[in-house]
Amino acid sequence: EGGVNNATKPIDQLEINIGGGFVYLNVDNFQFCTDTEAPSGYTATIDQDLINTANQNSVSFTLAGAEVGSSYNYTFSSSGGGTNVTGSGTVVSSTQQVSGINLTGLPDGTITLSVTLTDPSSNTGTAATDTSIKLLNNVPIALPPTNTSAFEDAFLDLNGMAVSDPDGDNQLVSFTITGGILTIGTQNISFGGNGNGSSSFTASGTLGDINTALAQARFRPTSNLFGIDAATIRFTSNDGFSSSEEASATFDIEAVNDPPLLIIPGFQVTDEDTPLVFSSANSNQIQIEDIDAGTGPMNLEISATNGTFTLATIQNISFTPGRGDGTDDPRMDFSGTLAAINSAISTLTFTPAANFSGEATLELIISDLGSTGLGGTLTDMETIRIVVTAQNDAPTDILLDNSTVSENEPVGTTVGIFSATDPDTGDTFTYTLVPGTGADDNASFSISGNELRTSQDFDFSVKNSYSIRIRVTDSGN
Repeated sequence: EGGVNNATKPIDQLEINIGGGFVYLNVDNFQFCTDTEAPSGYTATIDQDLINTANQNSVSFTLAGAEVGSSYNYTFSSSGGGTNVTGSGTVVSSTQQVSGINLTGLPDGTITLSVTLTDPSSNTGTAATDTSIKLLNNVPIALPPTNTSAFEDAFLDLNGMAVSDPDGDNQLVSFTITGGILTIGTQNISFGGNGNGSSSFTASGTLGDINTALAQARFRPTSNLFGIDAATIRFTSNDGFSSSEEASATFDIEAVNDPPLLIIPGFQVTDEDTPLVFSSANSNQIQIEDIDAGTGPMNLEISATNGTFTLATIQNISFTPGRGDGTDDPRMDFSGTLAAINSAISTLTFTPAANFSGEATLELIISDLGSTGLGGTLTDMETIRIVVTAQNDAPTDILLDNSTVSENEPVGTTVGIFSATDPDTGDTFTYTLVPGTGADDNASFSISGNELRTSQDFDFSVKNSYSIRIRVTDSGN
């Protein structure tokens, strides 16, 4: 009854309940049948795919299809030898898990589990088996670089970066870099992620090849990055069984002075006596760039040949004594912040020397005065070539070298020679009698070349003073 073996108990009466009432039967020579059927159809599975240092003292297995009330007996053995680990208990659930089994005494190898179930009638089923692997892997150790001071925009050769693994396993190293890039050696190394020389990549190889590659590690900060704790390198190494703890290094990056840069247009053209404005509107603006200038002082020298120049504004700049004042200067030397200097030259105006034609120049020298980072004062110098195109200037200042003539001289007598002033070299002149104010006596004279000649006989007693009006025209040079 109820799974209890009553085969040896004497029985002389059965009690049967029928419809709520009891009926008693006398039984002579009554015997119970003996239970001979063993548990079957059950399985046992080791819950750990790999038994290692971390879990070897808490191994477990799970039954399936187990007969509740039966007892279990288990044995763990290793292909590496050692003393088997055994245990027993009672099945309380068909899917019972048996846990907390300590296999630290078994050596590495294939671990075999054997479980048998025995029912209350002492029938023992066929052993259920399962296997797993025990490998007491040494977790690799990632070692960060020991030198963590870098210079802006410069490579840093790293020291001490390595992976340690007593088992000598192959390694997969994963790198994450902020504020720069990392480059390691390449011989016998396979790369993944964004690849070697990036901010996120993997490298795999033998332990020896990995450490050879790490011995060649170089870090380069992001361009123009500097500051305390400005960059980091983090990496882990996995030996196929376990990952190391993360190794990390934080870098202080010391600023290095970046040179200033003059942005100038190509050669310029302007007409004689015509100012040339350098501005964004004219697509010829002059500008200064300096990525690390900030609000530090800078100095700008400007000098011109064959002309002068004028600044857009002199606000927030200061002039070196005797080196210009910002208006019509052939040379000036002034200081201010990058913003103030760029404002001052935003509409720089060059004025050619009066009546000059030919080539002029504008030379600029910018100095950052070494205000930021290491490296001292840095400068940039540029020269703008300006072609001043000649324009025809009108002649002026007509002169007559003699303005008297004797009376009764014959017609055609030369009175005097005309001359005129003209800044244009090589011009020739044509003189003409023209009507207008002062032309009252034009008819009494004629012009031949540059000579004023008489056209009549003059009588002093009749008229002793004459007025003419002359125009001079150049040859258009």
